[in-house]
Amino acid sequence: MGPETVPILLAAIAVAFGAGLAVTRLRAARRAASDAREIAGLSSRLEAAEAARRAAEVRAEELAAELAGAGRDARIREGELEAARDSISSALASLSVPVWRRSAGLRIVDCNPAFAAAVEASVADAIAEGRMLGGPQVALRTRELAAAAASERAPRSVELHVVVGGARRRLEISEAPLPGGGTVGTAIDVTAREDLRAEMKRVVAAHADVLENLQTAIAVFGADQRLRFFNTAYARLWRLDEAWLRGEPDFGSVLEELRAQ
Repeated sequence: MGPETVPILLAAIAVAFGAGLAVTRLRAARRAASDAREIAGLSSRLEAAEAARRAAEVRAEELAAELAGAGRDARIREGELEAARDSISSALASLSVPVWRRSAGLRIVDCNPAFAAAVEASVADAIAEGRMLGGPQVALRTRELAAAAASERAPRSVELHVVVGGARRRLEISEAPLPGGGTVGTAIDVTAREDLRAEMKRVVAAHADVLENLQTAIAVFGADQRLRFFNTAYARLWRLDEAWLRGEPDFGSVLEELRAQ
């Protein structure tokens, strides 16, 4: 190698070194760009995660407020229901009419003091022992009545003679279905009404005896214009068949019969 080649060799080495340095810088720049993109992506994900966290916190606060409000509403509603239940219980306790409630299985699960007094027990004992007005036959009849009311979803009633407080009474016993299942029953004393009907029958019978013995023809028509009473003199006067008259024909039919004669 001559002296003249040394500069050329040095220049070549300088060029090669520069090229290697450029490649190194290019690689470093590419790596830096890649790192920058990764950092940017990570930063975006971190920002998104932070936004999601803040949204979750806001939603959690909203839910907590809603739950707190629902809790207050539930407590208010519970208080209103409790007050309504107490009011109904007080009203039933003040009634002189026996009232009881049956479960879906037709077992007596509640009653008022009037019912307990009628079955000669405390309210607790009347419920625990499943007592019912009257004897076993009346208890069976009222249970059948409750079953019919529950199955047909309509009130049912029957009048029965029941011994209450040592006295024979005529009671109108009713059972009505409840929306949640079971029935509610009442027993209304209709003894006075029965006595009044019996008295009216006695009065009518007494008057009928008097009118029957009169020679004057008499006929009594009801509000529905059907014959309710006639005496023998009436049938003889108009020559009407007594068996036909006992069928309670209406006023128009009687007139038609008279015209036909």
